[in-house]
This record gives sequence, structure tokens and C-alpha cells, in this order.
Amino acid sequence: MPITEWLVEAADRIRKQGWFRAVSQSPLFFTLKEEVLKTALTEFGGFPVDIGIRPILRIRQARRTPPFVPSRPAAGSALRILFIQPPLPSNRRHKVIIPYGLASIAAQVRLRHPDVQVAILDALALDYDEEATFAAIRSAEWDIIGFSAMTCQVDFSRRLAERIRRAMPNTQIWFGGVHATLRPEEVLSHGDVAVIGEGEETVLELIRHRLAGEPAAGVPGTVVRTPNGFVMGPARPLIADLDALAFPAYELLPIRLYNNPLHVVGGERLPIFASRGCPYACSFCNSPQIWHRKVRFRSAANVLAEVDWIMNSFGIRQFHFWDDNITLKPDLIAEIARGFESRGDIRWIALDRAEHIVAHADLLPLFRRSGCVGIELGVESVNPDTFEYIHKGQGFEDVRKAVQLQKDAGLAPLYTCMAFNPGETISGYRLQKVFLDQIQAGLPWYAFFHQLPFPIYLGQFATPYPGTPFGEDRNTLGEDLAEGYHHRFHHHINFVPRTLLDDTPAVSHKPGEEDLAMFFTVALTGLWGWFDGHTGMREAARQLRRVHRITTAFLGTIDGRLTVSQLTDAVAASTGESRRDVLQVIPLVCYVFGQTGHLGSATQAQHALMERPAPVAIPAYHRRLIRRLLRRAGVFPRS
Repeated sequence: MPITEWLVEAADRIRKQGWFRAVSQSPLFFTLKEEVLKTALTEFGGFPVDIGIRPILRIRQARRTPPFVPSRPAAGSALRILFIQPPLPSNRRHKVIIPYGLASIAAQVRLRHPDVQVAILDALALDYDEEATFAAIRSAEWDIIGFSAMTCQVDFSRRLAERIRRAMPNTQIWFGGVHATLRPEEVLSHGDVAVIGEGEETVLELIRHRLAGEPAAGVPGTVVRTPNGFVMGPARPLIADLDALAFPAYELLPIRLYNNPLHVVGGERLPIFASRGCPYACSFCNSPQIWHRKVRFRSAANVLAEVDWIMNSFGIRQFHFWDDNITLKPDLIAEIARGFESRGDIRWIALDRAEHIVAHADLLPLFRRSGCVGIELGVESVNPDTFEYIHKGQGFEDVRKAVQLQKDAGLAPLYTCMAFNPGETISGYRLQKVFLDQIQAGLPWYAFFHQLPFPIYLGQFATPYPGTPFGEDRNTLGEDLAEGYHHRFHHHINFVPRTLLDDTPAVSHKPGEEDLAMFFTVALTGLWGWFDGHTGMREAARQLRRVHRITTAFLGTIDGRLTVSQLTDAVAASTGESRRDVLQVIPLVCYVFGQTGHLGSATQAQHALMERPAPVAIPAYHRRLIRRLLRRAGVFPRS
């Protein structure tokens, strides 16, 4: 057995021991894990530097998992359908998203058409590349293959669809999901049917037409490719009775591969919905185009019945509400929470807006008693110009109040933010960190929520998705860095706002060696396109050398007169890197060192008066890892 497999096998066995959870919370265990196990895995076992032990354990388990579990034998089936969730860019770096939509559609097919074989191939959870996915498809015969794809998955899906078309010319290819809903003609360049919006009722009708030998053209909620061009069916009304839907067919999925830990407390979780839709119109979000700003609700009894089914079937008692706003119907979530309280030993989190939490603060003690860990708030940005553009419609004081109310109730408030929104400046990043530090005060730095093991806020990167106002305005608001839809991904820097490009940076305090080590740790964590979850020591050293060269050139060129855009051109010329690649690094430098106060906007009068930044302490393992990588890259001399 290769040493990597032996070490992973040993770690997997230990992780399953009953005493592991208590021991794993101790500082000594953390030190041993980081300093001994991860060092051994990376240095001697070929373990990727840029992912943790949990993804490796999942990947190892995935290798022993069949690609799909059909709902019934192929023999005697009236129709054979395979649904596919494609992998994500930097697939190993991302949390494993359970394909709830496909599982829900499969459940309706299984219920209404028991003579139809349906299966789900989750290439994301299985960590399949294009070749592995295609091989899994070819391992059986299919009448219909359906992709559910977000924008960043479309490039992969279309390449695969083209291969399916050549190898399996009699197989129909369907596309659904967000991108097919917003850009049906694009996906139909390699497909036959695009499903628009909710798929449950539309797919059932398409199956009925197929079984009856009738054409799909004209089915409500579809766009169909015909010899005479695209035929758009009438709009399908949103599903009126969500309680009538069968629970998602999780039995068709590799359920144990969805090992995303619950925020704050860890442990496996599954999603749950009490509603579909959102009444708001944030400029960066596709929800208004998908749900038309309408919200529909399930009954509390139906939600609790699904929770009971999950607990009894899979032994999972932790849930993440995927509703956009959990308290839009406060009586509903209160009834669900009382159901959780009566069952006991349930933990859950949810999403909401700050003003909703303030308005319904009386619910928080009930949430706490029912097992709620905390409510996640979308802060996004604290820059007033950014807030005005993104149409968030949420005040900073509401966020403060919502956080404090959760703290007072014994909950762990969570919050998300985005970098590189329109309106942002370098000095604004300092103000954002001050604000987030204030609401973070008194709370631990949650390992299962924050990407970094030290208090620098990384968050997500602003992404102008097709069909959104942000997507339509992107070329006037800033510089679009995406070279394809695979870059249109919120963990990839694919857009830099004009306000940041036109900002003139100045150095308040020169970053020292420890500050640079902290930044390179951020880069190793945040630059998913450069460190994609497959990166060993040699490749990581090569990439980090590039980051080091761009970073030091940028910091050494700042003179208080040149803008970020002008400095980018100068750094590109001096390093030989492309402007696009330089703009993967320089905005991140501005974001991180803007937060710490090492950099600021030259136009801000208070910039020169800023106090010397306190150093950000990074764990010893990360400090030593960065030093080892830079030595391998030839940046530091070997001692």
C-alpha cells in the first residue's frame, strides 16, 4: 500500500473511534495533527498542500463508492434517465453541495413513474474529472441524460454533452439549473431540452410526452431545440403546493460523502427548506430571475415529517435551512422550532436578514432551546457606495443589533461578506474589518465557518453572474477577468471594481516578514485557481514564487501617485506576468493589507495618522509551511 493510502487509512480509522471527538478539541491534538500528520502527509506522502485531511478522507471513501445507484433495474424499465451534478472549479477546495434539486426531481419521477429507471451521478461528491465522469456514463445505457448546472459548471457540462452526443447519438440531453434558466440557448448548443426554473413538474410532463411518443416542443417551462430552431414553451407557474412533493431521493446519492461540518460545532448536516423564493432584489443575486420575487411556504408538519424521515433513515440530526430568509413567516419557523424542541438533540442553522432578526427577536430564546446554533447574516460590505449599488437595503445598525440579540440569546451569530464589490476602496477594507471585529467581539474564531485560522476576513469574491444587474453592468463597473464560465465562481477573483482600480494606494506601514507570511497563507487559502486542491509541494512552491514576485513588486512600486490599475501594468511589465494574473494577486494584497492598515487610500487624510498595525498571529504550522515553500522556490536561502 502506498504511504499516502496507509496514512489516510490510519487517520480514517482513528477518526471513527468514539473517543476521537473529545480528544480532537484539545490544543495538543491540534498541534499533533498540524505539525506531525499534515507535515508527514505533505512532505513524504504526496498529500496536496492546499486541502485538509477531511477532503482527503472523503476522496478516499469516494474511490470505493459506485458512481450511481439506480432506482430500479434497467431491464423492463420504460425509460432510463441519468441526472448529473457536474464538478465545480477547484472541486476539492469547495464544500460538497448535495444536489437537492436533482434529488427532489428524482423522487417525483420514482413516485409518479415507478416503471422509469432514474439515477444520479454526482461528479462533485465523487471528485470525478471529465474522463471519470464520461466513463461512468458509458458504463450503462441511457435514454435521457440531464445536467443540472450553475454558471461555473456549464463549460464542463457542454464539453461532456458534446462527447455524449458523439458516442450516444440516440440519447437525449437535457439541461436544467440556474444557467439553463437564464441562458437556455447557450446550453442548447449541445443539448435537446432546457428546463426553465423549478424542474419537478416540468420533468414529469416531459417524461409523459416521451412515453407517449409525443414531441417535447411546447411543454410549459422548457426551451426545445428542433430542426426549425428553438421552441419556447409557455412559462410554467411556480409549484403552488410544496407539501405535495415527495421528499428528496437521498437513497440515490452517496449520502456519507456530504460530510460538510455544521457551522461552529462541526458534525454532518443535511439541508432542509421551509420555503422557496425571496422577495428582495440584490443586484448580485439570481433569485429575482429564478423565483420572480415570490415566496411559497411548506407547512410545519411537512417540514418536521421530512426531518423525522432523515433522522430515522440516515441518523443525521443536524440541519442547515437553505431558505433565503428563515423568518419571513415567523409563525412557521416558530412551529418548526417547537417541533425540534420536543424531539430534542437537534442542531440547526439558517440564513436571514438583520432587520428580520431585530423584528423577531422574541423568537431567539425558542431557537436556542430548539437547538439553533446561530443565524447567518449577509453583511456583504460596509461601504455605503457598495450598499447603494447592491440594493441590499439593510442598515449597519440592524446588523449590530441582530448580532447582539443573538449573543444575548446564547446563539453564535454568523455573517458573510464579499470582496471586490463596486464602490470598494483600500481604506474601505480597513473600515470593514473594524466593523466585523466589533460584531465578532466576544466570540471565538469559528473553525467551521471562517476560511482562515486567524482573524482576516476572506469571504467570497463578488461575481457578476449572467442575468443579474451586476452581470449586465460589469464592464462599466470594473474589469471582468473571467476567461470562461468556469471562472464565474465566487471563490475565484473574476472581477475587480473600477473604484479599486482607480484608487491610489499608499503604504502606511511597510509589511514585515511575518506580515508577508500571513498574506501568503491567505493566498494559499484564497487563490483557488492557483491552488486547486491537487497542488503538491513542488507546484505550490512554483505558484507561491509567482505570488511572492507580484506582491513584492507591487509593494515596492507604490509611490502614492500611481493608481492600482497603473501599478498593475507596471508589475506585469516587470515580472512578465499577464495583467489578468497580476489582477488575481494585487487586489488580494489591497484587501488583506487594507484590512490590517498596512495600506490605505492615498486620498484619505487620516491614512497617514493610522496607528501601527498589530501583527496578525498565524499558527506555527502555516508559518513553517510558507517558509518551506519559499525555500523550495528559491526565495529564501536554504540554511
